[in-house]
Amino acid sequence: MITLDKVKLIAALDCLLDFDPAQFSVVKEGGRTKTMKFKVTEPFTLSVEVNQDAKEFVVEFTGKILGKDYPQLISRETIMMCFDRLNEFGVCKVDPAKMMTAEVVICRFELNLTSKKQIREALCLTGNTLEEVLNAERNPIQDFLGDVLAEDPAGKAVTNWNTFEKYAV
Repeated sequence: MITLDKVKLIAALDCLLDFDPAQFSVVKEGGRTKTMKFKVTEPFTLSVEVNQDAKEFVVEFTGKILGKDYPQLISRETIMMCFDRLNEFGVCKVDPAKMMTAEVVICRFELNLTSKKQIREALCLTGNTLEEVLNAERNPIQDFLGDVLAEDPAGKAVTNWNTFEKYAV
């Protein structure tokens, strides 16, 4: 099961049920509102950007949004809890079911994947929806370690992590 420490999602504006404009800073362009942004780093990192022209909003948060459940990280088992905590925080309200169709543009676990292409390739996916990412079966960390050169403590020749595991047993 994939667990994430940080995730950045781009969602359709209809996933955003409500937000408190008073808590957002306004970015204007040509005298009109271009985007509205909110960001905090305590008690967890949370960034929300509302772009009505593009009809989308961007939300980024860390696993610390889970509070005492943080050690579980963000996963398919905890994602709804993340959305509940986001809604309880009072900055915005999202539709958790619709958020599952949001596009994942950054996710951080043991690897830091910062583009949709990297995410798709590392997880062997055809899309970038949150649902697809959280249900990915591939373990890119194990694949990455399979390519890491290592030396066996017993001095045997080891060319990669998989060989090391064979000798270490």
